[in-house]
Amino acid sequence: MAPATSRKGEGGGSGARTRAASQRRGTLERSPTPPVTTRSQSDSATSSARAKRSATRAAAKERPNEPKRARAADSSRDEEEDASRSTGRQEAVAAASASDAAEQAASSSAVSTGDSSPLRCPCLPLVSKGRDPDGAEVYDSNLDPAVFKRQMKLATLDMNAPFSCLSKDSLLTVRESAMKTVFEAAKFVVGLSSTVDGKPLARCSCFFVEWDSKAKVGKILTSGHLICTKYPSMFDKLDKREYASTAQAQVHLRDDTTVDAELLHYDNHYHIALFKVDVNLSAGVPSLSSNNPGLDPNHCMYVNCNVDKCGAGGPVISFDGRFIGMANPTPRQAFIPASIIRMCLGMWRKFICIPRLHLGVKLSAIKYLEPSHIEKLSSKFAIHEGFIVEEVSEGSSAEKVGIRIGDIITCCDEKKISTTIDLDNLLLGICEDHLNNGNSIGSTVCITVGVFHIRKETHGIKQMTMFVSDDVEVIARGPSAMKSSDDVALAPSSARAKRSATRAAARERPNEPKRARAAGRSRDEEEEEDASKSTGRQEAAAAASASDAAEQAASSSAVSTGDSSPLRCPYIPRVVKSTNPDGTEVYYPNIDPAVYSAYFKEDKRYCAKLKRQMKLATLDINVPFSCLSKDSLLTVRESAMETVFKAAEFVVGLSSTVDGKPLARCSGFFVEWDREAKVGKILTSGHLICTKYPSIHDKSGKREYASTAQVQVHLPDDITVDAELLHYDNHYHIALFKVAVDLSADVPSFSSDLKHAQEVFLVGRDENIYLTTSYGRVLYQSPGLYDQNHCMYVNCKVDKSGAGGLVISFDGRFIGMANPTPRQAFIPASIIRRCLGMWEKFGCIPRLHLGLKPSAIKYLEPSHIEKISRKFAIKEGFIVKEVSARSNAEKVGIKIGDIITCWDGKKISTTVELDDMLLGICEDHLNNGKSIGSTVSVTVEVFNIRKETHSIKQLPMFISSDVEVIARGTYAVMVSSDDVALGQETSDDTESEEGD
Repeated sequence: MAPATSRKGEGGGSGARTRAASQRRGTLERSPTPPVTTRSQSDSATSSARAKRSATRAAAKERPNEPKRARAADSSRDEEEDASRSTGRQEAVAAASASDAAEQAASSSAVSTGDSSPLRCPCLPLVSKGRDPDGAEVYDSNLDPAVFKRQMKLATLDMNAPFSCLSKDSLLTVRESAMKTVFEAAKFVVGLSSTVDGKPLARCSCFFVEWDSKAKVGKILTSGHLICTKYPSMFDKLDKREYASTAQAQVHLRDDTTVDAELLHYDNHYHIALFKVDVNLSAGVPSLSSNNPGLDPNHCMYVNCNVDKCGAGGPVISFDGRFIGMANPTPRQAFIPASIIRMCLGMWRKFICIPRLHLGVKLSAIKYLEPSHIEKLSSKFAIHEGFIVEEVSEGSSAEKVGIRIGDIITCCDEKKISTTIDLDNLLLGICEDHLNNGNSIGSTVCITVGVFHIRKETHGIKQMTMFVSDDVEVIARGPSAMKSSDDVALAPSSARAKRSATRAAARERPNEPKRARAAGRSRDEEEEEDASKSTGRQEAAAAASASDAAEQAASSSAVSTGDSSPLRCPYIPRVVKSTNPDGTEVYYPNIDPAVYSAYFKEDKRYCAKLKRQMKLATLDINVPFSCLSKDSLLTVRESAMETVFKAAEFVVGLSSTVDGKPLARCSGFFVEWDREAKVGKILTSGHLICTKYPSIHDKSGKREYASTAQVQVHLPDDITVDAELLHYDNHYHIALFKVAVDLSADVPSFSSDLKHAQEVFLVGRDENIYLTTSYGRVLYQSPGLYDQNHCMYVNCKVDKSGAGGLVISFDGRFIGMANPTPRQAFIPASIIRRCLGMWEKFGCIPRLHLGLKPSAIKYLEPSHIEKISRKFAIKEGFIVKEVSARSNAEKVGIKIGDIITCWDGKKISTTVELDDMLLGICEDHLNNGKSIGSTVSVTVEVFNIRKETHSIKQLPMFISSDVEVIARGTYAVMVSSDDVALGQETSDDTESEEGD
């Protein structure tokens, strides 16, 4: 805290004031967050503090008999003895104390508030709050942060700077290089604000797109958000944005300079605005890159980060600094690619507007669909790219030439394009060439498009007539096709004839007012006066209205219910109520029960057609979500999709039934194919025909299979064929089937190059034969006590329908088959290749039974591995987790906890390598004429953990094609008369110091 400032000529009472000031400082030092006085308070205190203090103390001196110490601010025992004197004295001294504090604060402020002066912590004045039970005065702080706030507005001390993504941990490795890139782009970016009639409208970012260095005049481009006053409703497809073209816009430059901007042009479709600015500076213009990454209007692309309104209009740049777009958020986080911006600016310079071709359809690129959806279209229709028609505008050229919702546009102007950005660029170029040839806005252009009709599954060539317009295009489905501009239903010619005949009956009453012939139901004063006439009029009008509604419903039905017809939504027409003095008609809803009955009937038919339409392959929204749509895989999406689609050619779906009841659904893949005989073999998981799984409490580990189950193979092109079971194996939990089908199938190549922590894809098919894809890594995990030694694991989910699917690497190599146990397991390709080879030779898959459960040291915690290495100098091998009762391993003295360091003279480190080696030994043994049931002796090196000794043992293993069950031995426990347990323990089970 700053010391109190000394003053000259203060006269008597300085000791009391010193003590009071000291006490105030002590109270202030105990205050956790003392506030400061404002500049105005300090200035006023400086000028008048001394005069006030002198006048206040003069009153105190009028009591000469009062002790000097009584003039202090604290209460004392003397004050308690003379309460009346103390009261007067306290008032005077409190005023003097406040005066001291004000002057001290003013003095501190005079030192601290100057921006170039040394920073001082001011001694803040305290306000008397009251007295405590001891009579001592209690002070409170003056909570005014004005001084600190002014100091913190300095550019170097400003703490209100927005948080940047470059401070995130995920970008620490590229922070410095990214900062250089961002700072270079920031040279082009300025801020914009707009007002309407002095009221703030919006704030946006912008950048220079043109600069005249001599005239110091430039053009800046920003988002239309800056001058937009009304946004379209999400429920009204005909609604348009509204802009304040007279809004006052100001440009805020980086050096805090503010200049006015002049609006040159705004475009509703692209939602952009172009301004002219005159300012004395040296501005830069970014180069527009065409190398875009990579729907609202067709020109939009999206990012997975937040774009706030102030950032709208700012540039989007790549990591190497290329300008690739302008942020222009829709309800989603959108931006306009640089290629579109370049084209728009060129069109504006030529034509002072941005004309474009109106398609009459809303398109969605196949490239942006879920991979499972793309694969379905590819396998079923052999179409890999193009655009799905999501909506057709009523009365458009597209509707007239027969293009329907769900169809696929495969080419445009004889060009194959795959994204809406490419399409928009193409159409802008065609429009520009058309206008360069002397045509005007409002003229038409004929373009050839290739169409695949999804309902008929046929290809066709159509000539679409598109008109040139600089207004926004609105794609709207009916019922507007059945309305006039006044929102009145228009009936076809046949309806008019029926309506005329029906209303002829109403004309037979000539005395009835003309307005009584309308279909209205409201009664006015004239109808009330003549009730009988009104009754007759209502009957005739109701008949006419019902006839109109029925005819219109029939017309709507004729259009809406046919699968290949345009989709139309029925509605209830309004009827004429009266006529205004200016001749315009007034309408009101039709509440005729007959009309409502017809409407609900047609609406039901419309919903039925809509439901059928959404089942089309192109419009189906029930496709499974793919891992390739995750943000974490965006950088590899396209290359990964090629890899996954290549693997999907081998993958099929399978289903099984027992006595007509569904049993299971799995995936599978071809492992053999005879091109001439059109016969192949499909491998899948044993889940497909498994009827009973072992309980976790059942150590026998045996499953039960329905070998007579009826199995069907579901191919990607919706072909279903029966399959014949060739073999199933309980140990590996796999099943092999034979299938005959007229197609060209491929067989994947097996790869043994499998590494832990490797990134993999799991490819399968769901119950609708859609492709399913999961992404994960191979884990460092050892098989559990009841899992088999050949199992490896991944950190992604494997559902039952994906069991039997392929596990592939990022470069497309087949490295395993998904076969989930209670954990997410798969069988490596090396084991599958060995099993298939043995089945081809021996008609079964025999293997060696170990009699023990090994667990690889490699999969232990590093601290555990280090301890074993430090204590026993063993870095790899297998820890014996279990020994089967009465097995050969138990007989040769191998116990739980021992370490097997070598097998058949080979050092191996994983259970998969061990299983592969033992399968090879078994195959060689059988090739030498041995049979199943015989034994093979394998040399193993064992480290006895209890005695800490190494030994070589001959471990006999017998060959079997059945599952091996590892079960610890048991013995019966009995209690004698003296309560001593008796059992059949061996001497090996009760070792002394070492203990089991």
